[in-house]
Amino acid sequence: MLIYSNGARMAFLRDFFEGGEEGILKRCNTIIDLAQKANKEVLLVPKTMDISKVREIEKNSDEVVFNIANLVTSGGIAPNIIDDVLQLINTEDSIVDSIYNLARELVRYRTSNKEAASRLKKSFEEMNALADAAIGFLHRMQASDRIGEVKQLRKEIEQLEEKGDEIKDSLFDFAYNSKIDFKTFYHTFEIAHLLDDVLDNCEDASDIYLTIVSSLIT
Repeated sequence: MLIYSNGARMAFLRDFFEGGEEGILKRCNTIIDLAQKANKEVLLVPKTMDISKVREIEKNSDEVVFNIANLVTSGGIAPNIIDDVLQLINTEDSIVDSIYNLARELVRYRTSNKEAASRLKKSFEEMNALADAAIGFLHRMQASDRIGEVKQLRKEIEQLEEKGDEIKDSLFDFAYNSKIDFKTFYHTFEIAHLLDDVLDNCEDASDIYLTIVSSLIT
């Protein structure tokens, strides 16, 4: 069995991915770039009530995933990690899907309750900032050539997801304890879940990526 230092291990990993057709790893980060773009665009949705740009990004992500999946299954990478890589790209695509679903909910209903509207706006902006950071960390993970940095970035994403859980739970508490109508109650729950889905998918993608890296260098 070959034993590599951390630097040699990551160099091996980089060479492995770059050796695939046009670079599987770089293509995965194309999905992350689209996720970051969608996450910025969704911030504008409450003002414009227009989800067309987010919808277009979601379609682009689907196309990228389809192309990568074809590349992977046609022999672009080692057979033992095919399932993990397919799971990775689908999970990364789910980040974009979650943002698109969030955009749809934002335009589907607007509460007239000022307290609820203010609370939702604040939570939305906070969670969006957390998601922006998590997506950025995920991009750095997939661009890093140091296993220690990959593991640390994964921890950073986990911590962001935990902060998101606190905001989500706070929204749930608000919904249950406030005197709001049923539509606003339901809308608050939907927004909380969808915001949380973005961060959950970021954490899941980081877990899968670390699994892939670990399986290749051990």
